[in-house]
Amino acid sequence: MVRYSRTTLGSRLAKCSNVNECKRGEVLEPRSANASLKHFEHFEHFEHFEHFEHFEHFEHFEHFEHFEHFEHFEHFEHFEHFEHFEHFEHFEHFEHLEHFEHFEHLEYMIKLYHYYKSLGDKTLERLTDEELNWQYNKESNSVAIIVKHMWGNMLSRWTDFLSSDGEKEWRDRDGEFDTGHLTKEKIMEMWEEGWACVFKALEPLSDTDMQKIVYIRNEGHTVEEAIQRQLAHYAYHVGQIVFVGKMIKDTDWASLSIARNKSKDFNEGKFARDREVRHFSDEK
Repeated sequence: MVRYSRTTLGSRLAKCSNVNECKRGEVLEPRSANASLKHFEHFEHFEHFEHFEHFEHFEHFEHFEHFEHFEHFEHFEHFEHFEHFEHFEHFEHFEHLEHFEHFEHLEYMIKLYHYYKSLGDKTLERLTDEELNWQYNKESNSVAIIVKHMWGNMLSRWTDFLSSDGEKEWRDRDGEFDTGHLTKEKIMEMWEEGWACVFKALEPLSDTDMQKIVYIRNEGHTVEEAIQRQLAHYAYHVGQIVFVGKMIKDTDWASLSIARNKSKDFNEGKFARDREVRHFSDEK
């Protein structure tokens, strides 16, 4: 099969007034249905298909004529090894996968943020003012210190999330670890203010925002990467809060997940239900 340069390929496609004039061995051998490629001329970045000559079975795209809006795949040019999509012809309704490249993870990740907040909520409500400020030793953080640190991080990272660096000049990170006593009222105020800032930034986002670049300490992340980074960070600290709370309460602690020696009963209840697709945190 002849390989065309970018310029030659673009010129060759432009000369085909009818796609059936493109001879096999040059570009492709389309089936008769491909004559309906009305918008074929809109493949502005088509020249980036570096391995286009390997589309040996391109004629099997039986429903290719339905790709009326195919030109809207803005990042389509990055599929450098597109020839490996052996079963691509089965994507009969591919045009409806508007945000396919993001796997629609945004809603799932927001649910995870709410889930980890709920674990913190349940722990904080069980602890007294004194218990919230308890430290195992001088090098350990109390629940109050962890909350103060999360609060500072959240306000810094999520204020003007899309337009400014996530490490704000006004943040006092070192001060977040000061050991001064905090009342439970103040701790809960900081906890809620921090999470409110997170969700205020997250909830208006759409899948189209996922590949935008945001910066944390001058280091670029896609929006999706930044969301995942912060999710991991908060899960880490919520785990610490729960662990310290469990240490403090000792035998008075009630499990936030599956109680000890209750795994079998829990699983039996799960498997007694019909299968369904839903988020695990939606458990009633």
